[in-house]
Amino acid sequence: MFSCPSYCRKMARGIGRNDRCWCGSGKKYKKCHLGRSKERPLPSPALVAELGRHFKVKQCLHPRASSSTCGKIIAAHTIQRAGALASISDGSGHVLSFYPLGVDPGAPPHRVGWREASTFTGFCDQHDSQTFAPLERFAFAGTSEQCFLLAYRAQCHEVYQKQGALRTYEPMRQLWDRGQPPEVQRAIQQLEAAQCAGTRQGLAEMSQFKARMDSELLQGDFSNWNHLFVVFEGPLCVASTGVPTPNRDLSGATLQTLHDPESALQPLYVGVVPCQNGGIVVLTWRPDDSAAARIARDLEERNRRDLPGAVVQFIFAHVENTYFSAVWWESLSRSVQIHVARLARMGNPYYERWTYLHEPIVPWRVKNVTASLTAPEDSL
Repeated sequence: MFSCPSYCRKMARGIGRNDRCWCGSGKKYKKCHLGRSKERPLPSPALVAELGRHFKVKQCLHPRASSSTCGKIIAAHTIQRAGALASISDGSGHVLSFYPLGVDPGAPPHRVGWREASTFTGFCDQHDSQTFAPLERFAFAGTSEQCFLLAYRAQCHEVYQKQGALRTYEPMRQLWDRGQPPEVQRAIQQLEAAQCAGTRQGLAEMSQFKARMDSELLQGDFSNWNHLFVVFEGPLCVASTGVPTPNRDLSGATLQTLHDPESALQPLYVGVVPCQNGGIVVLTWRPDDSAAARIARDLEERNRRDLPGAVVQFIFAHVENTYFSAVWWESLSRSVQIHVARLARMGNPYYERWTYLHEPIVPWRVKNVTASLTAPEDSL
């Protein structure tokens, strides 16, 4: 990433048309930022479409994926389709989501067909069906395998997303600053370079996590995990799965420093699954990861009346891959809608200060908070 003094000196003395561009693209100045301030900016819909075009790639992330073992690459679900997504769809077969985030921060939630919601082209049909059958074909009973598969699917999606973000970096940074004055171009390029570096580091760590989980999947060893189940009664109006790396507990105290290259990230795997008369929020983490364990303990010790709202606010703030029902959304007061939308649209929830509302948010009554669903017929 370039420094401000270096940039200012170059701009002051001028850059030759055939010199390397100041932005670090490696292109000649005449092929890059020469005349950029006179270019016509792309409208927001065009930027979003271009972002999506570079983002998606068809691949199978199963550890045994190969030309001889894979079938057709499909739009694989990250959230249970027949259970969770079907439960929150409206009469026309749609759910709502803030994901993917658009350029307009004031836009309402998107309407998404429930069969397309939460999908990514990250598995072939054979590996997706075989790997996640214990989740899709059987009622959730909190088995170690089911919990692992919830976490594994979220991990694969996170790797896929970060791969896509890196692919978009170079083509998109040539578009974001069109029509902007030089000083704004510099600021945009600095921000893009910093985000790219962070994404690259995050992808490296997330790929390491996946490699360890790949080995556990192939060995059938799902024992090296801790779990917390928040079992609730009430309509399943929010469904989600993701891998946040919480850096603050529910009171705001620091748990881990995410930008410290010497410290390994501590992820917390979050999923919401349906059950009889309600649902279960499933938290999964490694036994040695104190940051994730602290979040779980905070939720476990939370007042039962406030717990559903705290869980849902945590999810909206930290997990983009979240979908919800239109009936629930329309039942919220305008002030709560604004609060939830702000959580969902935060560019970086780890470094933006925000507070939890002490309101129910969702019509859930907590039945049980437990580390093991040893007797699901009693617990559920």
